Order: sequence, then C-alpha cells, then structure tokens
Amino acid sequence: GIEYLILGQHWLGNEINEPYSASATADETSLKRYCHQVMEALDTGKFTYIAHPDYINFAGDRKTYDKYMRQLARAAKQSGTPLEINAYGMRKPMIEYADGRRHQYPVMNFWEMASSYRISCVIGSDAHRPEDVFGNSEDAYAIAEKFNIPCVNADVARKIIRRRS
Repeated sequence: GIEYLILGQHWLGNEINEPYSASATADETSLKRYCHQVMEALDTGKFTYIAHPDYINFAGDRKTYDKYMRQLARAAKQSGTPLEINAYGMRKPMIEYADGRRHQYPVMNFWEMASSYRISCVIGSDAHRPEDVFGNSEDAYAIAEKFNIPCVNADVARKIIRRRS
C-alpha cells in the first residue's frame, strides 16, 4: 500500500544512534559511508527520488568531496532516480566554510558537478511548517535552471498517481 518512498540519508548508518549526516566533518570515511549508503539505496530501485543528496556536511577538501559525490551522481543517472534540490537549507542560517560563507545545502559545487551527468531533479521545499510549503522553491528552481538540470516534479507526481489507481 505504499505509494512512494523518498530517501533522505540523515544518519551515517541506518539507526538514529549513528553519527548525524549534518554534523560537520572533514573525515573522508564519513563522506564515503554516506555516499555508499545512498548508492545502495539507489541500487534497490525502490525510491522515487533522493532528498537533499548534498545533505552531508563535508568540511574537507574539494577533491575528496568531488571523488565520492561524483560516484553518487553517476549512480543516480544510471538508476534513473531524480535528485532533489532541497530549498529548506536556504531557510537555515549561513555557515562559514573553507570555500566561503554559504548555506549547508544546496551545495552549488555538487549541483554543478552532478549536472555533467545529465541527472534530473525534483524541487522540494522540505516544509517543516505549513507556511513553508513553497518556501524558497523559486531559488531551488533557479539552481536547476543555472545548471541546466531538468526538473521532473510533474513526471514524479504522475507516477505516484498511477500507482494509486
């Protein structure tokens, strides 16, 4: 009876007592673990899309980040699973990183790199309050447009509706 599943990998394991993905880390093992768990989920074919794939708060070097996040983007493309540009991160405070002050997510470096794999995306507001249902969605669409990433929200909705009938 489940109509759809969305993966949001909030933990570096599959239990709540594991390290939290949004905790800042420069540890390559944590980044690798995060990406490999998302890729394992993609391999199941059970998820409608991957929520905020750039959620991992990696504060290490760009070369290491790109190495693993490219694997994630490639796996999304191969599975045909859209990645979500999540607008909730733009409603959170800015953080100081080695590459400058920015929101934790969406991570522009990730979306620029992922776009080279010709992935598709969905736009999500990640509304934690009713007034945020469309919060910063226009900003998320602007990211998709900037990197020429096709948004497939309507296609995803049609698939979900077809499953109900």
